[in-house]
Amino acid sequence: MPSAVWPALRGAAWCLAALYCVMTAGIWLATLRTLGLSSFRRCPRVLRLSLRASQIREVCAALLMPFLALMLATALGARQGFLEKLPLDALALIASLSLTLFLVPPTVVVLTSSTDRQVRWALALKRFTGGRRVISLLDTGYVTVKPRAADLLSVTLKRSGTLLDILRTSDTEGWREGVKELIELSPVVVLDARVCTRALLFEASAALAPRNAHKVVIVSEEDGGCPLLERLLAEGHIPPHTPVSVVGEDELGPLLAKLVAAPDTLPKPGRFISNPAPVAEVVSRRGRVHQDSFPSPAPQQDDQPVEALWVRRRRRLSTALTPFWRLMAAGAAVNLLLTTGLLPLLLVLPHRSMPLGFGQVALWPLYVCNCVGCAVYFYLARPLTEVFIYDDTLLISDRVKRGEVHLSQVSSVTGPDWTTLRRVTLQLNTPSPFGQKIVFAGRLFRAGTDARDLRRRLCAYAERQNTDGRRRLSCSDHS
Repeated sequence: MPSAVWPALRGAAWCLAALYCVMTAGIWLATLRTLGLSSFRRCPRVLRLSLRASQIREVCAALLMPFLALMLATALGARQGFLEKLPLDALALIASLSLTLFLVPPTVVVLTSSTDRQVRWALALKRFTGGRRVISLLDTGYVTVKPRAADLLSVTLKRSGTLLDILRTSDTEGWREGVKELIELSPVVVLDARVCTRALLFEASAALAPRNAHKVVIVSEEDGGCPLLERLLAEGHIPPHTPVSVVGEDELGPLLAKLVAAPDTLPKPGRFISNPAPVAEVVSRRGRVHQDSFPSPAPQQDDQPVEALWVRRRRRLSTALTPFWRLMAAGAAVNLLLTTGLLPLLLVLPHRSMPLGFGQVALWPLYVCNCVGCAVYFYLARPLTEVFIYDDTLLISDRVKRGEVHLSQVSSVTGPDWTTLRRVTLQLNTPSPFGQKIVFAGRLFRAGTDARDLRRRLCAYAERQNTDGRRRLSCSDHS
């Protein structure tokens, strides 16, 4: 590599580290300006909540890799040559600064549903808070990228920029406890009452409890309708006289900017965000009962054996490359075993040179990256299965066995995740021959659409089985 490339690489890394320093300092200063020194007392609780989110743990693992490589090289005395040319010090600084962002307490918590419109709207609220942390529990896999370069860039930046603020977890109990603690920690709670989901019903009832109602700002539809409040009132989750602060979508941004400007402007017990009104009065303003639209019921499934379903009309959900990914996972496992077996040989090699033509100092980072990469790829690709859907039946195959799983056995659908495999996870109520979790890689550019369709099918099936005459809801596994 030309000698001029290394200084340029180090300069670019340190420029990026300087930008991270400015960003981190700005976030902390803005948070301290709003929450004061009490921010530090909340840091341990916020860190515990952050580490419950699966994508936060994955980000932590990725950020710690430069530290591990540096510690390994230092332990072996490799502080010269190739290793010294790498900008590991700048990368370590960036990683440490990013890890401190997990400690920042939230200023605003957004409670809404994971639809394309709601996710885009929630991610855009951060621009009104001046860099302060705005936490949500949304699934960014719902975002549908339109075939435009501007939209692709916008969604990519929003996803990456808010990756540390999405504390989504697939654990139901952990999610419920996390919602209650986030509402308690945050001085402002934004509740989107324009949508009504099963998960959002729980979140809204927790947010509108008497000790929290003063800091909740509710976003209504353009005509003032609040389907979520209607449902809460109809099911008795909140008393009719509960005072609530309701604003429109256009009013929310300037109101948030005013609220988070200083400690004195934050809502306090007994002092609501805006002019409160009893929830019964807010619901009566619209004067109608909200009904969510549902897809038409699918035709009843014929009593066919699984062999017949595999040859009849079906639709593929997993990518056709699934067998190839599984084969590559097996190759990664073999590679990992072989390279691990070569470790004693590397320890006894001459310190300065090797027959391959490069120094031992350069070999150790390559060795560590190879082992970590193979382990991560095996972890991600090994559980993949082929998944098809036929009416209300999922047809599963792992090339060794195949079977069927009915929608009644599926409790939740999460994903697609952030990895390039775009994995979707089906959580089952009862164990199946494939385990209690079924993981598959979505089709190229169709993973998010297929996951949303599965959630709609699961919701529609649950509604068809519901015979208590209650009003329909559009629901998801989490909000």
